[in-house]
Amino acid sequence: MRHLLAKNLLRQTFTVGVLMVFTQGCAYLKPRGADTSGGSPAAASPAWLGSLRGSALDGFQLSEQLERRGTSLITATNLAGDILKLERIPGLDADSASRLIGDGVMSLEALYANALSPYPGDLSNRVITDDGFHPRRAAGPREPWFVLFANDRFGFGVSTPEQVKYKALLGWVHSDSSEELFKIRLYVPANRKDAELRRWVKGIGAGSRGAIGQREGLIQ
Repeated sequence: MRHLLAKNLLRQTFTVGVLMVFTQGCAYLKPRGADTSGGSPAAASPAWLGSLRGSALDGFQLSEQLERRGTSLITATNLAGDILKLERIPGLDADSASRLIGDGVMSLEALYANALSPYPGDLSNRVITDDGFHPRRAAGPREPWFVLFANDRFGFGVSTPEQVKYKALLGWVHSDSSEELFKIRLYVPANRKDAELRRWVKGIGAGSRGAIGQREGLIQ
């Protein structure tokens, strides 16, 4: 009788051991990259970004946020020293946003228009801005993104090498779902390549689609 009990106990111990090894082996063989968090959702985007999305925003940390007449004025930086300035304007449908973008583009063009010189002379009575300092399209011919230079106060309209502090990217993105318009300015070292900034544009958007906001060639 004792011999039979010992035999059954040994059999049960062996069975438990096999099950433990099998269970551990299944865990070890779980496919790489499989979700082990129990289905926890991905981390949400920072609140200061609103509906703005995209890989281009990775690494930026909020450094200042002000509110002015319902518009959020946001400054963020990353470890590379790039400076991102956002204006979040709420409550704008696509038509209103399109008009506001059009006004912004016209103001930018006017900033670089030739102006009368305060000291007209025999040679010329106009101030001519070198074409190398004019804004350059960073996306399609009708998309509101520009590469340009800025001074040490983040202002545009510079016309000489001595005034240049940053190379900048200026653009607008609209979200239909949240009715937010974003005016986006990115400031980087002056020697940064234009092609790198154009790639940055492709990694930013608004709403769930995560693409450059467009409607009639301007916004989504």
